[in-house]
Amino acid sequence: MRNINNLRSKILGVGLALLAPVAANAVNGSVNYIQPEEGNSFVKTEAFYKAPVGVDGFSFVNFNKGGYFGKTDLRRPIAYGIGPEVEGVHCNEPLSEVKAGVNVQIPKLPRNLFGNVRVLPVHADRNGTHRGNIGYFVGANLPYGVQVKSFGDWNLNGNWDYGEAFVGRKFGHINLGYNPSFTGSRNGIPEDITHRVSAGVSF
Repeated sequence: MRNINNLRSKILGVGLALLAPVAANAVNGSVNYIQPEEGNSFVKTEAFYKAPVGVDGFSFVNFNKGGYFGKTDLRRPIAYGIGPEVEGVHCNEPLSEVKAGVNVQIPKLPRNLFGNVRVLPVHADRNGTHRGNIGYFVGANLPYGVQVKSFGDWNLNGNWDYGEAFVGRKFGHINLGYNPSFTGSRNGIPEDITHRVSAGVSF
């Protein structure tokens, strides 16, 4: 347990050092209202930014009636789009989990497409459990302001963890779209789809 806590503290220290100047270096982001077909609506904030020494950062936080949940991802491509990644999880506290591993940008995509694959085998939380992830993120900026993107994660044991997709359009600083989430796992494939609509303002 002590070794796990030490590992968590070291990763946290690196993450906080990189995050210190984030507020002054925010590049863009959005605030979104998301309404599922069933259940309570919630507000999601997200931001993309540049941290020191060439680190690319992304953070989001979902605010709902029961509290909040979010993640912060910090990655730095070193060569050929490959580099380290650290992820902090914020589940009703500033840092509830830490993960670390490698991020690989998908090469030779057309200019309007983007994506990456990540493997985060190092994991630590307060309970000393280990639950790394393998995940992806892909997206496209299409004509007429249409945006398509998706992300998802599998646990290292091959079970699907969680994912989302978004298909929508920007109208100036306003964005509207269909934003389903994918949960459950059956042979490593998402089993349940929650249909949601999203409306937000970008900054």
